Amino acid sequence: MDKANAITEDISLNPVVFISLVIAVGAIPWRAKLRAAIVGTAILTALNSLTVFLAFASFYRNSERLWTGSEFLSLTINFFVPILLWLVLLPIRSAFSFFRDNSA
Repeated sequence: MDKANAITEDISLNPVVFISLVIAVGAIPWRAKLRAAIVGTAILTALNSLTVFLAFASFYRNSERLWTGSEFLSLTINFFVPILLWLVLLPIRSAFSFFRDNSA
């Protein structure tokens, strides 16, 4: 049960990391940031709920295979999903000056 509780503590930072990344980009309009923040937080909440469900299901079923899968999902969600959502949901290319067309 301690392992399952550790996962629930780890995933609580995902929305904070994602919202921080969204706020950090300055050259994007606030409406695009708000839309990305809402959609990204909803996706992270759904994935976090799935992870918590799988962690507790692995404990109650006493399944090492299910535990390994939920631990892998937790690591993936913690480290990669907030950054991937940030890259997918925000038009970050427009924020960098070397991607802009300066010939106009």
